[in-house]
Amino acid sequence: MKISHVIKWGMKGHSLARICQNADIEKTVIAHGSVIDLGSKDSKSSYFQHMTEDGSPDYTFVDYFHEGDNIIKADLEKPINMSQNSFDTVLLFNVLEHIYNTKNIINESFRILKEDGVLYGGNPFMYKYHRDPSDFWRFTHEAMERMLIDAGFSEVRVIPSGVGSFTVAANQVAKRLRFKPLIAVSYALAVLLDRYLGKLVKRNDEFYLGIVYSARKPTEGSVKARTQNGIDVTSSS
Repeated sequence: MKISHVIKWGMKGHSLARICQNADIEKTVIAHGSVIDLGSKDSKSSYFQHMTEDGSPDYTFVDYFHEGDNIIKADLEKPINMSQNSFDTVLLFNVLEHIYNTKNIINESFRILKEDGVLYGGNPFMYKYHRDPSDFWRFTHEAMERMLIDAGFSEVRVIPSGVGSFTVAANQVAKRLRFKPLIAVSYALAVLLDRYLGKLVKRNDEFYLGIVYSARKPTEGSVKARTQNGIDVTSSS
């Protein structure tokens, strides 16, 4: 991640956690075909500015509070009222921490994905309590991987985002500075410290602000092939 990128978005008022997450989204997310965003009412969320679009995706949004032409009002704690195998891409960013029944939403994401479709998501980890309307969970990269595999996904990839003790500390305290240029500089300094001095600190990579992940719904043919070859499908990440 470029330091100029950190300063630019820090000056715009983004948290360091969001800056790091969006940088990882740029390297990870490719939205294509029919796309459903679970937990957002529109494309104004910052991650839309950073993900790649393959062609001209057709977006559907799901939100607890709003509904409209391409917005479905739904409670993500419950089964989603839509057919299975409906979407090529599912987006699930900064939602899981607000859902108590996480198993339901992950299983529903798998169900509504078409075969070979991809789920992309991200959650905070070392981050303050923030209710919307509630805030329940923080998942490690290991927990997230296990949850996705248990739901039936393959090619599971979970990336710790905003790695390093200085980065984590800066995200927690920089907002107290209240002056955007100073906040942006503190973000940049923290990232630089983790990049260079962090190599000298043991287990510095165990501190991270969040995770970004992707997982694919396997095709029926690939499942059969793996089963016939005696390979456990759930461990094919």
